[in-house]
Parts: sequence; C-alpha cells; structure tokens
Amino acid sequence: MKQALAIVGALVGCNQVYGLEAVLLVDAPGPDAAPSCAGTLAYRQELQQVILQACEHYTSAADIDRALASCNRGARRYIAEGPIDGVLQEVAVEVTAAGAALLTRLAPEGDRAIIHHLGTSGTDKFSVYRREPAGWMRAYALPAVVDYDDSIGTPSRRPNARVLHARPNAGLVDEYVEEPADTWRWLRSYTTTELGTISLYTQFNLTPDGLHVVYQGFLFDGTLAIYHGQRASLDEPFGRGVAIAGIPRTVHDAFMTHDCGRIYFSGLSSVFYARQVGQ
Repeated sequence: MKQALAIVGALVGCNQVYGLEAVLLVDAPGPDAAPSCAGTLAYRQELQQVILQACEHYTSAADIDRALASCNRGARRYIAEGPIDGVLQEVAVEVTAAGAALLTRLAPEGDRAIIHHLGTSGTDKFSVYRREPAGWMRAYALPAVVDYDDSIGTPSRRPNARVLHARPNAGLVDEYVEEPADTWRWLRSYTTTELGTISLYTQFNLTPDGLHVVYQGFLFDGTLAIYHGQRASLDEPFGRGVAIAGIPRTVHDAFMTHDCGRIYFSGLSSVFYARQVGQ
C-alpha cells in the first residue's frame, strides 16, 4: 500500500516537474475505441509508471512480449530485459572494445537490438546484436560514422528495415535502409527545418511499420514537446512533425507502440507511458 501511495505521489508531481498544460482530455462516451495512428494524436495526461526501477531508453517487441532498457544500479549501468510492462532483469551482453553500452534499441521482431557503445570521442559505435542462448552477442557495426553527441533510433520491421541516425552537430538526421538483410546503406537525410525542430539532441524512434516517428522537438521559440511525424509509405520522406497533446513537455526518449496506442518515455529516473485518448 505504501508503494502504491508513493507512485501516486510521484505522478501527481509530474504536472510541476514536467510542466503539463492545465488541459483535461476527456474520453468520448461509450466503450473504448481501437487506437488509431491517423490524424493528430492526443494522449491521456494520466501517466502509468511501468517499472519501479532506475531505467530509461525503454523499447519493446510485441511479437514476443519482451522489452529492453538501459538501467542503473548505483554508478553501474547495465542492460535489462523482461516482459512488456513487467520487471526487468539484467541480461548478458557481449563486451566490446567500444566501451560501455549507453543506449539500446530493440527491433520489432525481438531477435535483434541496436546498441550504442559510448567510448572516447571518435570511437562511439552503433552495433547490431543478435539474441543468442548465452545472451546478446554482437554481430556487426552499422556503417554510420558516429560523433559523441549522436543517437540511434528504434528500427522498423524487416524486410527493408529502416533506422534514423541523429547527428546534431551536423544538423542532420540520416535514414538508413537494410537491403538486403544485414547490409545497411544510407537512403536520405533530413534537416531541422524539414523535421520542424531546431535541435536534434534526441532519439528518432520508428514504429514497426516505419511510417511513424516520435522525437523530442524544439520550436524556434524554445518550446519543448514530443513530436509525431508520419508518411504514407516507406518510399516517401517524413514531413514536419506535429506536437502530441497530453505528453509532458520535458520528458525524453519517447517510444510509440505499433498501433500508436501508447507512448512510453523516460523521466524521474524511471519509465512511464500514456495511453491514447479514448483508450
């Protein structure tokens, strides 16, 4: 009971900590509707805490009901895995010369992950790992040249998977395509103007179909928000993102589920999610 009250207290404080607007998004009458990715997205302001663990960079694979995150235990950083919305346990990850694992991204199928290894300037790498009986084993590095402020997003589903590499110091976000399997090539780049944000110090996470992306956007007036970008097909580039109603403005590392029904994000040294209005 004390634990439940502590959670409620933390969530009540989110208005002040994260600067939520004083706007109430009310569900339509009747039974809950199915989530939709169409149009302008809006989410409930009632947040759900996913885990009572110091974790962030939370991504999931609905295909196998697994989630992956980067967690901290004191000064030690590790990668943890578990069922979606369940307790996460530390998993074995093959050690590489690139240094500590900073950020991890789980592929929609759940059999692969992209891990950002933090090293000294010029040695950062984005590596693809495969799930093996002994743990996560490194397969190969993505062909991207990685600067120390760069980040990698969640990939879309195979075949022809896509992934977005943010390069804030260059003012660009690069889109890569996996074609054929395990062979990635540059496809296109986006500027800040094309994405509708003045800063790229964030992760650009794709939905499994590769048609939607969420990221933290910065408007020219300095306003922060979580943004949603979309496209009609993988052959098209993303257009300017639109701010998502109901998501706290200063959270980071937003991740959207395949049906756009939930957005997970990091804040207060933990992981939360918001459900789409009507759910």
